[in-house]
Amino acid sequence: MYVCAAPFLRSAPPFRPRSKLPPTSEPLVDTIKERSVNGGWAIFVDVSPTLTLPLTAELNGVGFRVVPVIQRWVAHPALIPCGELSWQLVEWARAAEPLEAPHGTVFLIDGDRAGPLPTPSSVPTTPADVFDNRYEYPLCRFPPAQLLLNEGITRASWLSRDGVAPDLQPYARRLADAGLPPDLIALAT
Repeated sequence: MYVCAAPFLRSAPPFRPRSKLPPTSEPLVDTIKERSVNGGWAIFVDVSPTLTLPLTAELNGVGFRVVPVIQRWVAHPALIPCGELSWQLVEWARAAEPLEAPHGTVFLIDGDRAGPLPTPSSVPTTPADVFDNRYEYPLCRFPPAQLLLNEGITRASWLSRDGVAPDLQPYARRLADAGLPPDLIALAT
C-alpha cells in the first residue's frame, strides 16, 4: 500500500550490478535482526537505498517485510544518479517474498534524496543539462500511525546516520503521539 513508485522521465543509463553486498550492510542487518526476536516492529532505515535494497532477501529471511519508499525521479543525467537504483528496484523486487507471519516491516527510505553533500569546491547550482531530482518526503508517503497499530505494529526504530531528517520529523512526531515513539539508532558512515 505504501510502496512509492520511482517516477520515470526517461530511462536511466545501463548499469552493471555489484557482485556482492556493500561492506556497510552487515551492521545494519545485525541491528534489524536484533528486532526479529519479538514481532510488531516498524523499522525506518534512512540511508542510501542502493545499500539497503540488496538486503531484501536477507531481511525477508529473518521475518521482515521490505517496503521501499522511494520517489526519486529517474533521469539521466541527474543530480542524484539513478542507474544502480533503477536496476536494484527491479532486481530486488523479484527477491521479495510475501510473509505469512512477519516480525514487522522495514521501510527503506531514500537517504540520498537531498543530493550530494556540498564540498568546499562544489558549485551550488545545477548545470542546465542535469535534471535536479532532489526531493523531500510529504507525510502522505508513509502509513498513518493508526494503520501501523491496526497491523500489529507495537514498536518502532529509526536507523540513520544523523537522526530523523527534517522532512521526516513531523512523521516521527505523529508516530510518537500515537504511542509508537521510534528509538533512534545512529548508523556509522
